[in-house]
This record gives sequence, C-alpha cells and structure tokens, in this order.
Amino acid sequence: MLTNYKIRKIIKKEKLPVRKEYEQKMNAIIKQMEEEQNVCYTNWKRNKVLVGICALLVCVVLSVPVKAAVDYVQERMMQMTDAEKKEIYEEEQNSVGEEAIVYSRDFTEEENERYHDLLKQYEDSGKVPNSELEKIDGISDKEVEHLLYDSKNRIFYLPARELSDEELLEIIDYYHKADYALQESSQTKDYKAKQKADEDVQPLSDEMTEEKAIEKGKKFIHSAFQINPDDTKISVEYIPGDNDYVENAYGVDFGTSQGEHYMVTMNAATENLQDITFYENEEMDVVNSYYQQSASFDRNVVREKYEIAKQKFVEIFGLDIKFVKTTCEYQITEDNILPTGNIQYFFILENGDAYSFRYNLEKDVFWNIYYLPEYEQFEKAQAAQNNVKHQEKKGVKRCVEVLEE
Repeated sequence: MLTNYKIRKIIKKEKLPVRKEYEQKMNAIIKQMEEEQNVCYTNWKRNKVLVGICALLVCVVLSVPVKAAVDYVQERMMQMTDAEKKEIYEEEQNSVGEEAIVYSRDFTEEENERYHDLLKQYEDSGKVPNSELEKIDGISDKEVEHLLYDSKNRIFYLPARELSDEELLEIIDYYHKADYALQESSQTKDYKAKQKADEDVQPLSDEMTEEKAIEKGKKFIHSAFQINPDDTKISVEYIPGDNDYVENAYGVDFGTSQGEHYMVTMNAATENLQDITFYENEEMDVVNSYYQQSASFDRNVVREKYEIAKQKFVEIFGLDIKFVKTTCEYQITEDNILPTGNIQYFFILENGDAYSFRYNLEKDVFWNIYYLPEYEQFEKAQAAQNNVKHQEKKGVKRCVEVLEE
C-alpha cells in the first residue's frame, strides 16, 4: 500500500521498486503472524513492514516460503561485490525518473506468464541469467534490439519482439540486486534502528491525544465518504517524525464489515489532515488497482467530478481553509484515452500549499486526498521530469488545466 502519508514520502525518497509478488507474500506472512499471536497490526505497521524502505521485503520473503529459496537467492546476492552494491544503490538514489521503474511497453500475456514462471525458478531452483543487464545513462530515442535499462530515468527499454527468457531473468535479477543493495546500505540500517526505537515513542505534551485523533478522523471520513465511522473497526497509531518527515502524525484506520478500509493521517501538532486513502479491501495494492485500467476521456466528466471534489473540499474543511485556485492533471493519448484512468484535482490554498483529490474513472471513486506543500514547486518538478518527454514520444501527453481562479 503506497499512498499513506509517511510511506509515500519514503518511496519518493528511496525510489526503489516494490514488486507485487513481494507484497502479496508479506501480507500472507503477516496474516499468519496475526492468527498465531492473536494480535492485529494496524495498516501503518503493515506499511512499515511492507516498505520499510523496501529492504525488509527480500530479507523476510526469502526466508519463509522454501528453504531452497534462501540458499539460492542468498548465494546469488552474496556474490555481489561491494562496488556492485554501491553502484546499484547510487544509481537508484540519483535517478530522476518515476518513483517506480517503468517499461517502454507493456508485457504481453505470454511474457507475463513466463516472467512469473522464471521468478519461481530463480527463487526456488537458482536459475539465473547468463549475463548482466546492459545499462544506458539517458533516454533512448530509437527502437532497441535487445533489453536495456536506463538507470538515470528508471526505464526498461524492451524490444518490439517477445522478450527472451534470458532478458526476463535479467529483469528479475536486477530487482533482487537492487533490493539487496538497499538492504545492505548504511542508510537502511540506520532507518531500521530508528524504526525499532519509534515503537516506544510517546506523543508530545502539546500534541493531540489518541482519542482526539480518532474523533477528528471520524469527522474527516464522514465528510469525505459519507460513511458512519461508528459502524467501523478502528485502529490508531502514533507515527514519530524525524529529519525527513518533520511532523509527528497520527494514523487512524477505519475498517468496515464489508472489508473496506479508510486510512486517515493527521499532523499530531496542528491536527491538520495529511492524507485519506480508500482501500476496497485490506490486501489491496492501490498502484495496480487504481492505475492499471485505462479510460476514455470525457471533458464533461472532468467538470462534473470537479464539482463533486469541490463539494467534498467544503464538507471536509468548512470555512476554515479556503482555496484560491484549482487545477486538474491527467495523462492523455492522441486518441483521447487516459492510460492511468485517473484525474487529479488540486485545490491551491492562500499560502501556496494544496490538497490533491485523486479520482479513478473505472471505479468511479475519489480514492485519495492528500496535503501537498508548495504546489508551484511540485508542479515545476513534475513538468521538468525526463519521463514526461519520454511519455510524449510514446504519444502520451501530460495535461494541466486551470479550472477556477
């Protein structure tokens, strides 16, 4: 789960891929732990385990399913030299592309099936590529004849033909090595130590209490989603800040009897809303669920949903917070298709900060609301990303419209 306030910042900083297979395995492991120990981890604790700057995934996943997997993969990782680990770590940290690695084209159905078969063989039988992944430092402006990885912009360039088993194994191998390089970094080890210390940190005297955080969270989800919070199962966690995540926060999870979850994050000192995310179920991967279904573009829908977002803004914040400008952002192809299926609305405040409302057309839901400091700086950074130019070459344009000012 990637949209929680603190976890989103971790991913933005660390920029390392979290693969769906790892997340599914981790969820299964945590569920088994909960059943055996008769405890309930909050979604924030899940996020800390699932992301934990991504490094914990390999460490735990490789140690549970099959002992052979530990032997083969660990043996492969131990073959990495310190120079190789440093190189991969630094190229991931210094990249300027998307938060997740992207591909120049989608996998075919046949490639996807072989990928998962080869992943199992890699982990369970020690099947590895015969050669190392070939890397380039910059965007390729022509069709490639074989697999290439642009480490600067985090893009796998795939040839038009079907990928060979060797090339799929090179991708799998790189994901494992990148995870391991991060796990072995001093920054990750320092983060793990701090994460353990955070478990005993208590709220400051001038911060709101758990009880108040729950009450404010109830008001936020009722205003945003019109549900009765008293009919939900509630769990709460205090999230300490640090040099990178300055503000201490509270996370409150509201679970319905239908298995849905509404996760609210609030600044512990100012009590301001930082993030609300809607999950259809506890195991939901928001990236794959909300970003994988394309949708046809309809300008009437953009305006219609904007009016709903504006109404939600007023219901959530009342007259306490006013916006002075609104914009919307989406990606669109030449034939009027939104490849991500999402429209993002920004309500810019008087102080230059903003609140973002994400809407998914396929599911017809506003699934995420989050606080964004310094909107103009954010917009400049988004427009300057090299990946925007890469998408334009593929016929996908990033559009930003001013709706009201």
